[in-house]
Amino acid sequence: MGLGNRLYWVLGLALILGVSGCSNDADPDEPVVLGTPPETAYLGVEYAYNFGAYGGDDILDFTLVNAPSWLSFEDTTNKARSGVILRGVPGITGGRNGEDDLGSYNNISVNVTDGSRLGGNVFDITVEHNPLAVEDATFTEGESKLPPAAADVLERAGESDFDPAEDSVCLPPDVETQGTISASVPQYDNSGNLVTQSQTYKTWPVLVPITLGHPSVEPVTVAFRLSSAYRDPCKNAAGDEVTGDACTYAQANQEIARLDWDFVASSGSLETPEYLTYNADDSGVGTVTFEPGKTTCFIRLEVIDDQLPELSEAFRLDLVEVRDGLASFNAAESDSTAALVIEDDEPFVTFEPETLVVSEGSSRTITARLNKVNDTGAPLKVKVIHDALASSADDADFSLAFAGQPDDSVKSVTVEIPAGQREATFTVKALNNAYVEPADPKTAVPGENLADHVDDTLILKSDVTAQFGRSNYAGSATASTEVTINEWVQTTTFNAGSGFSPTALAVGDYGELYVAGNQDGIEVDGVLIDEQVAIYYLDRLGRFNADSDVPPDRTPIYVNPGDVNARVSGPRLAYSSQTTQGENEALLVRSLTLGYTVDSGELYPNAGKGGRDVGISLVRNQGKGNGFEPLWEAQLGSTSDDILVDIAFNASVGILFSAQTEAAWGLSEEPYRGGTDFVLGQVDSVAVDNSTQRHDFKWAKLFGTSADDTLKATPVSPNGTLYPTGQTLGAFDTGSPQHGASDLFFIDTSVNNILGETYQLGTSAPDTVADAAFIGNNVWAGGSSTVPYKVLADGTLDPAITPVGNSRAYVMVVSGNEGAISAISLSGAAGTSDHNITSIAGLNDYAVIGGSTETGPFVADVQSVYPAAILASVSLKEQEPVVPGDEEEDEEEEEEDPVRQMQENWRYQLPTSTAVTRVIDVAVTGNGKIFALIEEGDDSGYSVILLDETGVRLDR
Repeated sequence: MGLGNRLYWVLGLALILGVSGCSNDADPDEPVVLGTPPETAYLGVEYAYNFGAYGGDDILDFTLVNAPSWLSFEDTTNKARSGVILRGVPGITGGRNGEDDLGSYNNISVNVTDGSRLGGNVFDITVEHNPLAVEDATFTEGESKLPPAAADVLERAGESDFDPAEDSVCLPPDVETQGTISASVPQYDNSGNLVTQSQTYKTWPVLVPITLGHPSVEPVTVAFRLSSAYRDPCKNAAGDEVTGDACTYAQANQEIARLDWDFVASSGSLETPEYLTYNADDSGVGTVTFEPGKTTCFIRLEVIDDQLPELSEAFRLDLVEVRDGLASFNAAESDSTAALVIEDDEPFVTFEPETLVVSEGSSRTITARLNKVNDTGAPLKVKVIHDALASSADDADFSLAFAGQPDDSVKSVTVEIPAGQREATFTVKALNNAYVEPADPKTAVPGENLADHVDDTLILKSDVTAQFGRSNYAGSATASTEVTINEWVQTTTFNAGSGFSPTALAVGDYGELYVAGNQDGIEVDGVLIDEQVAIYYLDRLGRFNADSDVPPDRTPIYVNPGDVNARVSGPRLAYSSQTTQGENEALLVRSLTLGYTVDSGELYPNAGKGGRDVGISLVRNQGKGNGFEPLWEAQLGSTSDDILVDIAFNASVGILFSAQTEAAWGLSEEPYRGGTDFVLGQVDSVAVDNSTQRHDFKWAKLFGTSADDTLKATPVSPNGTLYPTGQTLGAFDTGSPQHGASDLFFIDTSVNNILGETYQLGTSAPDTVADAAFIGNNVWAGGSSTVPYKVLADGTLDPAITPVGNSRAYVMVVSGNEGAISAISLSGAAGTSDHNITSIAGLNDYAVIGGSTETGPFVADVQSVYPAAILASVSLKEQEPVVPGDEEEDEEEEEEDPVRQMQENWRYQLPTSTAVTRVIDVAVTGNGKIFALIEEGDDSGYSVILLDETGVRLDR
C-alpha cells in the first residue's frame, strides 16, 4: 500500500472514532474486502472480478481509488449481499483509449465502509496485447488436412445442444469437396523442352488454425499472406542465371513451393464461411474475422495436385495486419508465422539393397521398389545415375543395364515400373578396367594417397533433378545404393605342402586380410623346425605381400623367433589401428597381436613358467614404409599347463588375453578352485627408448568353479570390458544351480579386476558353446545343440523345451544387464542333419556363424561331400509388442518395450565333389565383405573364400 493510501486510512479511521464516541455495546467486525483480482488484463477482452466483503453494522459502500479509466464498479452498493463487481474492457471502456491503455497500474485500491468503519484491498493490474498465433503444418498432395481443433468442433456440432454462436471455435470451412483451378505449370515434353501450358488441376483444401489468446468483446479482423522463398531469377545446374519457367526446377527451388503452381489461397470454386475472405486477385492474401467470443478460427488454403514427382516443398503463412479490433501478433505469446510443408503424393521409389558388393567382371541386380502399387495407369520411370561427387569409382569402373543386353558403355538407365506393379530391377556390372594397384600400404612412402588402397565405392541414385517437371516419373529423393567394387576375385589357397595350417583371420582398414596359423619347416639357427606360428598378409586384391599378382610372394610377415626347442600351437590373431601425426601428415599405425600356446621350450631365455605357457607377440607397422616389424614376445603362465583361448587389442586398455589353467596365477588374488579354471589378463606395451618396446604384465584374474570350466571365447567391448563365455560342469556363485550335464556361462567383468554379473544358463541337455563375439552392444554366442533354445522374459532359458534328435546350429544374444535376450536355432534342409559350429563374427545387428554340416544338407539342392562347410547369417530385430485391444480407450496404457527377436537372413553350403570341408574362422569387414577360412580334408590344404553380407559368393 502506498504512503498516500496509508495516510488516508489513518485520517479516516481517526475521524470515525472521534464522531462515534464510546459505547457499552459490543463493536461489530471491521469491514473486510475479500478476494484478489487477476493481475493481467488484455486489450479488447472483458476484465471482471466479483469482490466479496463482510463486517460492519450496515450496508457497505464501495469506492475505487487510483483505478485506470477503463475500470469501474457496476454499482457502489450491493443490497442483496456484501460484495461488488469490478468490470471493464481495456482499450474500449473509459474513452476508447486503445493501445494507450497498455501498461501497469499499481496500488489500485478498493475501499469499503459501513459509514463508521473502513476496510480495503490494494492490487495491481498489467494490461497486455491479446495475442494472435498460427500453427506450423504439413500437408500431402491429394489429401485434406483437418487439424484436431476442427475435428473436435465438428464432433460437438453433431450434438443436439450445440450452439455455434456460443462455442469458442469457429466452424471450419468445408474440406470434403475438392476444388479446381486452371494453372500454367511448366513441364518438360517428350523432347526435353520446357513448355508451359494452361491446364486444369484438382485442388485439395487444407486448414491452418489461427488462434486469439482470449475472447474479444468486439470483432477482430486480421489479414494474412501466403508466400515462399521461391527464387526467380535463379541459377541452373550449370551455374547460369535463368528466369521464369526454367527456374522452377533449378536446384535452388526444388524444395520451395510456388504460389499458383503448388498452392493457392483460394481456387474460387469452394464455398467459404463468412469469417474468411480472400483477395479477388488470389495474391495469397486474405482476412479472418473473430466474432466476439471466438478464440480459434481456420484459414483454408488449397494444395494443387500437379501429378509431378517433387521433393517436400516449403512455404509460409504470415499474419500481416490487424485491420479491426484490438489484438496483436507481436505480443510475447504470439507466433505470426506458420511454416508449411507440402509432401508429394506421387508413388516414390527406393533401391534395395541399400549396400551391395560386386566383384570385378560380375553383375548384380538392384530392385527399384515403389511404396505402393503403381496405380497411375502408365509405367512409372526412374532415371538411375551414379553420384560422381560421392563415388570414388568413375565411368571406367561400371556399367548399367535395364531390360536388355548389358553394354559396358551405358552409365545411366531409365527403369520403368509397369502399371499395376510395385517394382522392377536393373543391373550393375563392375568392369575389369585394368587398374594398376599402387604399392601396398605396408611399403607405402609417406605422402602416398592411401585412398588408392581401399575398394572403390559407387553411389547409384535416382536423378532427382532430371525427373523434376516430368510426368510419369516416380518420386525418388531417397533412392540410392552404395556399391562396393570387390577386386579380390580369386579363391586364395594354402596348399597342404606349404607347411602352413591357418587357424585365425583378421581384417584391416584397407580391406587387407591377415591369416595366422601353425607353420612347419621354419629355419631357426640353420635348423628346420616345425610347430611354429606365422602371420601371412594378403592385400585387398588377395595378393601375398606383393605389388603385382605374378609371381605371388608367400613369405610370412612374422614368424615367432623362439629357440630350436620351442614349440607353439593354436594361434589367435587380433588387429587394431590408430592414427598418429607424422612429420608432414597423419600416419596409420597398424598392430597385430598374436596369441598362442607355448607347448614346450622358451621364446627367450628364462621365459618358461612351468608346463605349457601363454605366448603373445606384438607386430606393428608404423606407417612409414618399413612394413611390419616385431616389437616383443611375452611368455606368461602358472606352474601348471596354461592354454591360450583368446586374444584382443583394445585401444582403451591395451592387450587382453584369456587362457585355460589348472593352477593359480601370481598376479591374481583369486585362488585356483579345482578342475579346469580360466584366467583373464592384461599386457601393456611400454617404450624402453625411441626404438624399443617391451611388454608389461599388468594383472591377471582367475575364474572358475570346483568342476571343469571350459572357456571358449572372450569378447571385448569397445570400452574394454571383457565377457568370458563358455560352458561349465559346475555352478558359479550366482544362486542358479547346475541345470544339466553342462551349462553355458556368460560373465560381464571390467578390465580393472571388478567382477560384474555372471549368467549361468542351461537346460536338462548338455549345453555347449563354440565361439562368441561382441557385436553391437551385446555378446553373440554360436554353437550347436539338440535343444531349440527359447529365451524367457527373465533372461533365462526355457527348461521345458524338448530336445530334438539332431544337433542344430544356434545363435544366442546375451546382455551384461539382462541375461539372454533372444536365440535362434537353424535346422538342416532335411531337418535331420547334425551341425558343428566353430566360429562367429559380425557387425552392427547381424552375425555370421561358420562350421560344418556333418550328415545332411544345410542348404537344399546343394551337392556336397559330408562334412561340408556351412555359413549362416542372423539378425536381431526389434518388433512392436502385441497389445490386447480390450482396454478402455481413455485408460492410460504403459508403453511396451519393443520385442527383440532373431531372424535368419541367409545360409550357404560349400559345394564339393571329393573333399570334406569345414569353416575354421570367419571375419567381417566394414564394407560388407565376409571372409571364411575353409579347411579341406584329405590333406587338400586350406582356402579363403569371400561372400558379401547377403550371402553371395564374391570370389571364383
